[in-house]
Amino acid sequence: MLAKINPAVWIAVSVVVLVALVSGALYFVLADQINPQTTATPLASTTNTSSLSERIQTIATPSPSTSPSVTVTDPAPKFTKVSETTIDGGNLWLFPVDDGGTKLALSTEQGNRIQMGRLDLTNPNQKVAWKTVASTTDTGGEGIADHWHIYAHDAHWISFSVTGANRSFLLKLDKDFNRLSLSNVVNKDIVSTAELTALGIQTGETGNPMAGQARSVTTNDMFLVAEPNGVAVSHMVPGVGAKIYRFDINGQATGTALLGGPDYNFNNGSSAEKTESGFTVFATETLNMVQQGAIKLIKANQNWQPLSVTTLLDEARINLAMSTGVRLP
Repeated sequence: MLAKINPAVWIAVSVVVLVALVSGALYFVLADQINPQTTATPLASTTNTSSLSERIQTIATPSPSTSPSVTVTDPAPKFTKVSETTIDGGNLWLFPVDDGGTKLALSTEQGNRIQMGRLDLTNPNQKVAWKTVASTTDTGGEGIADHWHIYAHDAHWISFSVTGANRSFLLKLDKDFNRLSLSNVVNKDIVSTAELTALGIQTGETGNPMAGQARSVTTNDMFLVAEPNGVAVSHMVPGVGAKIYRFDINGQATGTALLGGPDYNFNNGSSAEKTESGFTVFATETLNMVQQGAIKLIKANQNWQPLSVTTLLDEARINLAMSTGVRLP
């Protein structure tokens, strides 16, 4: 079922909830139907013995430092499954990307290579012709582990990490998957204690096992998002949030930003969408499946400075993670 929520964002949360970004509205796709609500009540007051529809009476509980609750408004149409097709060719998949062509662009990892191909939706059983677009030749021999793929500024962009999780790259390709540029993103980057202090993180905090320590940037934890004049690669910084690496449309680095801190900390399994005023981050609290974890919505301006944070979903003894968004027509 879909319940419509303001502001304008769609989010996909693990298996429990699916949301997608639509102009002017936020929709959740649930396993069963609930009546549209006009106000929100705290999830903390619900129990796991009730049905999913009863438990998701609210979609948001505001953070004490920031913005008002998200509220449910009018309902939206249901998604109906039309077909399901198994595609061979890779061990690790990312979501398909629409670049305006007649076939969807796919990206996958196979044998320390990133491959791309086209899926014909009118004939989904047709075998995909794969093309290698990145390999260990690009990394100095080290294996490739994890990637993110978007289409922006008339080009395909893929960020990818090495298996050591301390180096990453940004690849730009045309619609035929021919390489236009390859840029270094991270090479064993460290977030200093001075940078942590500027974010409001107390580096001398007692009882904190990471107190007083600079933090390494973890490159296999990432998301990639379009910017007005380029793209941004986000890599996780444990206990902080993320460091954002910004590039122009030619793949040239233009600067970095830190997003995180005591009120805005988030973890791997997050994603972002560009908005008219900046960015919306669908923030996963933790990927630890035996730990309760919420999904938050962080709003940032065009310089990645955080503006507000709202808890979208938080259920007792439930881990909610891998929040991603898609834009629909």
